[in-house]
Amino acid sequence: MPDRTPIVKTTLLGDAVNAGVIGQLQGADIALKNRFVATGREIVVALNTDAGAQTVTVTSIADSMGRVQDIAAFSLDPDEIAYFGPFHLEGWIQSDGYVHLEASAVTVLFDALVIPDDF
Repeated sequence: MPDRTPIVKTTLLGDAVNAGVIGQLQGADIALKNRFVATGREIVVALNTDAGAQTVTVTSIADSMGRVQDIAAFSLDPDEIAYFGPFHLEGWIQSDGYVHLEASAVTVLFDALVIPDDF
């Protein structure tokens, strides 16, 4: 199976910079699903631009105690935004080094905001 489509991450500037940053929301890939390189400092943004409700799923893996806690079919109403994370690496980072996520429609837009290391 082909790799999941990567989400382009947006690195926040932190409070030492007197400026904002422009994010890059991108449509969910329904066929291949999505992923991003996990560092433990990302917050996923999901925006539902559809006229109907859509869902987002973030897939976990077993942690050191064997627990799995997927965020399964989290429902977003039209024009609603949801934020997920930050994700601890244990329990979320897949064997390929990524966090895996998916949406029910391409009208769900994703971004992964990176919290600066010095924050």
